[in-house]
Amino acid sequence: MTMIMVSYRRVDQDIAGRIADYLVGKYGEKSVFLDVNSIRTGANFVDRITKAIIASNVVVAVIGPQWIGTAKDGKSSRLADPADSVRFEIETALKHNKPILPLLVNGATMPM
Repeated sequence: MTMIMVSYRRVDQDIAGRIADYLVGKYGEKSVFLDVNSIRTGANFVDRITKAIIASNVVVAVIGPQWIGTAKDGKSSRLADPADSVRFEIETALKHNKPILPLLVNGATMPM
């Protein structure tokens, strides 16, 4: 069975949800992991995300214009923060040799 993890920033939640809905229609509900639909309230977020990525065949990284983001200090990007959830998801996918499919949305350009 194909497993697809959808990674996104909260600012892109609406479009990530539509992407997940499309993938569910194509591959079935049990084949798509979207955190808001797949993690029960009170569950360990880091543990569930890690398990989902390990079980996935591919991670779809939904990249909107604010994907890199600005850190709270205003000087660095959110991706530079080791505690950033998107950074954690991408690092975990890379660590486990999972293909990452960048999907540019809302006029975003590929981050450098």
